[in-house]
Amino acid sequence: MLYYTNYLIEKGILANPLYINVIFGNLFNAQPDLVTVSSILHHLPQNAKTCFGGIGVHPLKATVLGLLEVDGVRVGLEDNLYLHGRERATNAQLLTRTHALMEPLGYSCMSSTAFKQLGYGNRTVNCSR
Repeated sequence: MLYYTNYLIEKGILANPLYINVIFGNLFNAQPDLVTVSSILHHLPQNAKTCFGGIGVHPLKATVLGLLEVDGVRVGLEDNLYLHGRERATNAQLLTRTHALMEPLGYSCMSSTAFKQLGYGNRTVNCSR
């Protein structure tokens, strides 16, 4: 995935600001182990904002790795339906768990407004003819 991302940057197809979600846990893709994370970190484009997320049994591990190694995390029911084992989660519970991990690290959340002011909001495309 990142090889192709870097190729698109070299060709001038992708330009800053870049935001990259890395989703761990798909059987045929990246797993949240230190070797894979190290390779991902090595190949990330310079100045890209990056977040880690996880699916299946890996959301918590991906969240911890995202807090420690990249710019942030992706948390929500669209990627993870469960809190512990087969206990159904709510978005509020997933966010509470993430905030509990952030607090002792001294991390805070960036508002969506602040993130958009950095240029990462949806871009308006002029489709008028």
